[in-house]
Order: sequence, then C-alpha cells, then structure tokens
Amino acid sequence: MNNPPFFYKVSFHLLVQDKDKELSHQNWQKEFHNADPFTARQEAFDAFSDYLENLETNDKIQKEEYGNFKIVSPSNIPKIPNFEENISLEEMALSYTEYREFSEDLDVLLVITDDKLVDEIGYGDSTLAIHSVSSQPVNMQSLIDNLTAEMRLYRRCDIDTSSLAREVQHYGEDFEESEEEEGAENYTILPTPMQWSTREIYDRKLNEEIEGKHTNSKSLWENIIEGGESNTLEFKPSLIYNFLPDTPNHIPRFNNAKTICGFLNARGGVLLIGISDEGNPQGIDADLKFLGSKDKIKLNIDQLIHSYVGDAVIPLIDSSFEKLENKEFIAIKVQPSSRPVFLKNHNPNTGKTTKHFFARRSASTTEIKDTEEIIDYIFNHWSPNIK
Repeated sequence: MNNPPFFYKVSFHLLVQDKDKELSHQNWQKEFHNADPFTARQEAFDAFSDYLENLETNDKIQKEEYGNFKIVSPSNIPKIPNFEENISLEEMALSYTEYREFSEDLDVLLVITDDKLVDEIGYGDSTLAIHSVSSQPVNMQSLIDNLTAEMRLYRRCDIDTSSLAREVQHYGEDFEESEEEEGAENYTILPTPMQWSTREIYDRKLNEEIEGKHTNSKSLWENIIEGGESNTLEFKPSLIYNFLPDTPNHIPRFNNAKTICGFLNARGGVLLIGISDEGNPQGIDADLKFLGSKDKIKLNIDQLIHSYVGDAVIPLIDSSFEKLENKEFIAIKVQPSSRPVFLKNHNPNTGKTTKHFFARRSASTTEIKDTEEIIDYIFNHWSPNIK
C-alpha cells in the first residue's frame, strides 16, 4: 500500500539560555510517514505531546486563561510591542522586528507533496500548521482553517474520516463583523488538543477590547496617518477592488505588491489599506463586499504575497485589521529583507512572467530598471550582509 500524497511533521524553534544568560537558537524537526495517514498523524501528535511534557517539566510552558499552553520565553528578550503607544513608525518597525526574531514555536505540520493538491487544498502553500504552541499569540483562525483544509485533503484522497472527525465551535475575532451565516462557527475537523474560542470567551474578549478602547486617548494610528506618507508608510484605498473605471482589475493587487516589495528592499514599512491618498480613513467595505469576509481578505493577502514576491518573505510580513473613526482598515507591517526581492508579474494575455526590482524612496515606490543601477543599489544596500 502506497503512502498518501502528504505526511506530518513536528518542528520546534526554541531559545536556550546558558549559565551566562547568553541566548542561542535550537531547532528540531521530525517527519512521520505511514500508509495509514491516521497512524502518521497520531504519531506526530504523540511526539508533540512528549516534547510538550518535557517543556512543562522544565517550567518552559504555562496554561493561558482559556486553557491553551504558551511557551515562557527567557526574561531578557524583547517584549511584544505595544502598538497603542505613541511611538514613531521606525521605532514600531524595529521593535516588531526584534520581537519576531525571538519567537519560540512548537508545531504539528501537515505537508502536502502533490503540486496539484498544494494549489487545490493549500492555496499554494504546501505546509499547513494544524496545531501550535508559541511564545506569541497563536492565530487560532488560521489553525482551524488549516484543519478544515486537512479534511478536504482526506476527502480528495478518498480517505474515510467518519470514525474520527468531530464537530467543534470556534468564534473568530471578527465573527460579529464578518456577518457570517448562522452556523459559520461550526467546523468539522480531526481532533487536536486546542481549546477553541467559545461564544462565552468571544464575548468576554470583545467586552475587554471595547473597555480598553474607551480608556485610550489619541491612537497610534491617528498619529501615524496624520504624519502622511513617507519612505516607511504608504496609503492605498483597497486590497483588490478597483475604483478606477476602464483599468485592468489586477491593478490594485499589483500596486499593493509593488509597495510591499519596495519596503522589503529598503528599510521596511507599513502599508495601510483602506486609507485614501489624503490620509482619510475610507474603510475596506468595497473589498469586504467583493470578497465576502475578513477570512477571504486574509487569504487574498497570502495569495498576493505568494504570487508576486514568493513564500520566502512570509516571516517578514504581518497583517492585522485596525479601526479608526469607525472605519476598518488593514495594516500590513513589512520588515526589511536581508537580501534582494524581485516582484514577479504574470501577464495573462501573453502567458509570460517578468521580474521587476522595486525600492522605496521618499514617499513613493520606484522601479529600478537599469541592470547596472540594480547592481549598484544591491551592493550599497546589502553588501555587508550578502555572503
């Protein structure tokens, strides 16, 4: 009996502190293959549980308020940035970069080996996290979406899951605002140890967020937007919706990808989507109406990154939904890349893909076309880091 076109993997990335309190990175991973995918899956979760028990013995993890584990990092690492503080954009980007560098994670991963299934099930991503314990907040919506994709994969491979599948409820952060149909909080997945967000937990978090907003004065985003566009800040009206008549529909996607590429090739920056060129919050209603939900917007951001700049830069990019003047917008935070990034532009009319080099200058993103100029820019910008 042949193995299915997927397997499971457990991986961890942890920080180890010696007697002199010097920190070093420790990485480990193990693959689990079996003709019976349920056996491979169970072996992966058993290994995950064994390592989690080891971390618990060494006081390396603790339970959060809602029942899930969190990795306890050494005390001498950067703390999670407080984006409500009135700090500059450069300080925010630097703080976030340092914070992400010291992330600790223990994951169970589903790895799809068939390219067609990668596109069909994983939307271009061959590796899907289906369970995580981290020193950072875990994106539970992403996990349950990946578990739902796992179920589609089993069905696609004609593997019967009826004896193990179970129904769970999860109320995501944007449940109320996304206007999902009744029952959208119900998911059919294979079992994991995750404690999902119940309606009670969702309502409690929502009330805490509302109370917190009432105690804040002028927000960080107001201060940043009032400062206008710069070499580390760009405003765009939409993610994919095209407000301009008689122009191709791919233009907004390309312009957003171009800005992200420019930030990667410069000092990093933040792309705010749903903000007009004049700095007025106009919201993302057009994108929401066009795509249907915030989850679809998140998926389109992932697809945009995958299509235009590639998966290698995913750890450098983070997106979140923010609110200002009762208008919701998207903040895409981009860290600077340690090496050049080229934008891939596919022309559907010719079927050809061309590569372009963009860099952020002043308050605009510029394409450098001359080969000699590209070489000079790369040498001047990255020469200390290029090996």
